[in-house]
Amino acid sequence: MENKISKEELLLNQIIDSCNQIIDNLSLGARTTQADYNSLGYIYSGITALQNKIYTDLDNQITQDVQNSKYNV
Repeated sequence: MENKISKEELLLNQIIDSCNQIIDNLSLGARTTQADYNSLGYIYSGITALQNKIYTDLDNQITQDVQNSKYNV
């Protein structure tokens, strides 16, 4: 059976790879500007907001599944 990766998962893996490359370059002595740091803060805020939305959606889905299973017993 073939495991298909979602487009979201693919994009997240690409983001992680890019972050790892940035970390590697910084460890080799690359420098960033204040604008770069500000961009990282903006990106982090977006990722955190997405993470919170996904947690909430999953929690709601689990709650709904539990409620549905109580009525289907």
